[in-house]
Amino acid sequence: ANYSASGNYVQTSEPLESLITQGLFGNVGSLANDSFRKFNRQSLEGIVFKAGTEESVVHEKRIGKGYLVVTGSFLYTNFLLQTDTDNLRYYLNLFALGCGNALGPKAKVLDVPSFKQGLWQYDDSIPSWEGETYDDGDKQKLFCDINNNGASIAECGCALTSATMIMRYNEVDKLGSGTEITPKTVNDYFKNWSVWTGEYYKSYGFVNGDINWQAVSNLTSDSNVVFSNQPKLDQPKRENYSLDKIKQYIDNGTPVIQQVTGKFGLHWVLIKGYDPDTNRLIINDPVRPDKLGEYSYLDELYSPVAARSMITYVVTQSDFRSYQFVSPSSAHILVTDQNGKKTGYDLLTGSIVEEIPNSQYIFEGFYGDATSIEDIAPSETGMYFLTLQLPQDGKYQLQVIGNDNPDPVSIYSSDQQGNLVSDFFTPQNGTNYEVLYDQQTAGEVINISIDAQIDIVPFVKTNIVIPHKWFSIPVAILTTDSFDVTKVDKASLTFGKTGDEDSFISCSNKLLDVNRDKEKDLICFFSGDKAGLAIEDVQATLKGSYDAGVTFGATDSVRILKPWHLF
Repeated sequence: ANYSASGNYVQTSEPLESLITQGLFGNVGSLANDSFRKFNRQSLEGIVFKAGTEESVVHEKRIGKGYLVVTGSFLYTNFLLQTDTDNLRYYLNLFALGCGNALGPKAKVLDVPSFKQGLWQYDDSIPSWEGETYDDGDKQKLFCDINNNGASIAECGCALTSATMIMRYNEVDKLGSGTEITPKTVNDYFKNWSVWTGEYYKSYGFVNGDINWQAVSNLTSDSNVVFSNQPKLDQPKRENYSLDKIKQYIDNGTPVIQQVTGKFGLHWVLIKGYDPDTNRLIINDPVRPDKLGEYSYLDELYSPVAARSMITYVVTQSDFRSYQFVSPSSAHILVTDQNGKKTGYDLLTGSIVEEIPNSQYIFEGFYGDATSIEDIAPSETGMYFLTLQLPQDGKYQLQVIGNDNPDPVSIYSSDQQGNLVSDFFTPQNGTNYEVLYDQQTAGEVINISIDAQIDIVPFVKTNIVIPHKWFSIPVAILTTDSFDVTKVDKASLTFGKTGDEDSFISCSNKLLDVNRDKEKDLICFFSGDKAGLAIEDVQATLKGSYDAGVTFGATDSVRILKPWHLF
């Protein structure tokens, strides 16, 4: 071993995470050390060091049920223990590790790493990401940004930080890029695909400031593609608050993300254990410093939310199929499957239903500002998340129920492997939309369509069509209560035998009422020879785009004539 004279009170770099640096008496930061000897690691045959510092002051290795710590510095001398509390924490954590449960109550506690979204005095030092912009909080007003100066992770990142702790506990340590998973890097990852919907921002993992809990699973699947040794986490399970269930989860090694209320409104914490004598729940709180030598308990500052407030993830290798619809709480959503089963808000009964298998309809309130020194009432507004986990292939009916002008609805679709795609559209109140789920394309495209009506060769009872270049085919697109012809993208129109034929010529500038319902309709013209119609065909189809992200199609009868002198 080489001797290195570093001088008095030299600080090491930040130590890596271990059972000692994140122990019972708190997290350990940079250590103070005196002169030390550098170890030749290869001289310790068979030992692979779990943690250390760039100055090689201390090395750790778990061996069976024991723990080896090797140091070449006077880390535990009195003057260093008195000089730096990190040295004291390291010593106490090491002592506690050796003593096991002899130091405190016989609590059942999982070894979940502790991360913080921010800590007072919020000077961007510990943690370094606390001042980073949360979601697109610099471009939109979020409920958790009470100062209106741009939402930060310190203010809004409780769910984000709790999700980070769950991933790190399950040894999902890196993103696919190789970057270490922290609240900052997950925040950056979740901001991918950011787009302004006209009312709010949505992205890979955020919708109007709320985390999309499904995205946690997709992220782990993405990372597993590169780092196959990292596990994938199954789709989240949402349940009502239950002390008994939480204890069962902890006993089985599964921590619980729990929604709570406190002085600053809605908040998320991670439950990692419980005291069997008192039933008090032990938490990692994203906004409070870890207590030195003590546990933090949920009931000290918070009350658990009752409905759908518990979230758990388990390791999986299976199925990430999901279909998800998200709307601001000013409107409700209802989805009906091929069998007539419904999930969402049923206007006929005035109640929430969850008839479709593996479906949930959940109100997610906006998070409170964790940096606020003033009391904040829990948000009464938020987002509705309608989630179909493991959906069957086929067509689903989507209806948005709210005011006359509902806000945009965001849609997320994931295939079996966890490939994710997202889109949004602005619905009409009460209109039925058709959405298609196909697991072969679920991670690539989202199909949204609306019913339309057409009249081929309007003003004539028999729809006679001559499929010749000298004869254009007029097609009227009819205005209905749920279809506004002014929203038709004329350049997208195709018409013919299948509806995919590129036969469009033009549309009339003037709208006309072709069916005498006092509503103006749109008449467009298509080339007879490009429609692909044959003498045996009895119907033709029109397809096109309607408003942003929505398609439509309609069919009407035809009678094909081929005059002998033209063919």
